[in-house]
Amino acid sequence: MMSLLMGQTMSRINSFFTLFKPGAKGVNDAKGVNDAEHGSEVHNSANSTENKIGAVYLIGAGAGDAELLTLKAYRLLQQADVVLYDWLVDQELLKLLPEKTERLFVGKKAGCHHTSQSEICSLLVKLALAGKSVVRLKGGDPSVFGRLNEET
Repeated sequence: MMSLLMGQTMSRINSFFTLFKPGAKGVNDAKGVNDAEHGSEVHNSANSTENKIGAVYLIGAGAGDAELLTLKAYRLLQQADVVLYDWLVDQELLKLLPEKTERLFVGKKAGCHHTSQSEICSLLVKLALAGKSVVRLKGGDPSVFGRLNEET
């Protein structure tokens, strides 16, 4: 019964968020939605012969409930080439990512460091310099619970 309810909830979430996908009519041209207006346009080297630098976005997954994700966070997740995530990110949230999106687990917890902090930082830089749109998805509020200072 619980998995049926979760499936219905995720279906509703996906239906709602399709209204805000990149290229949806009338959505991306709304004030405050287009990052290019704010000087943080994402360049994807696959769409250009020029070698352009990508971007890194640090997104907090909040309390873990996919329904609490902001519209901007959802849009950036849909546009991301690569998502680096940790232990606290709910697997249901990862199901919202497009199939084309590369997922990299870089979680750490007491006594179990899958990836060191320096490796995570290096990976973020390397991917952005390769022209990728990169999302660092962290559980909770990254400025309170995460390593915001180290990863920015």
